[in-house]
Amino acid sequence: ATHVSSGVFEERVVVDDRLVTGQNPASAAGVAKEMEKLFAAVIHQEKAEEQHEAEALRAQKDAIKAAAAAEGEQ
Repeated sequence: ATHVSSGVFEERVVVDDRLVTGQNPASAAGVAKEMEKLFAAVIHQEKAEEQHEAEALRAQKDAIKAAAAAEGEQ
């Protein structure tokens, strides 16, 4: 690991994948901003996955209804 620091009580925020660290109390706002970005990305990904699952379920139910309707016509 490489250690990089800033001056005494200067902001220093480092992001590594989903790990966010701040050097000191002056970094609190920067850490919060980076965490907000990470949370937004995770929420966006989860919503996209939920949307995909909902569309797949809807297609499955539509196929079942279509099959039942086709059987009723025979």
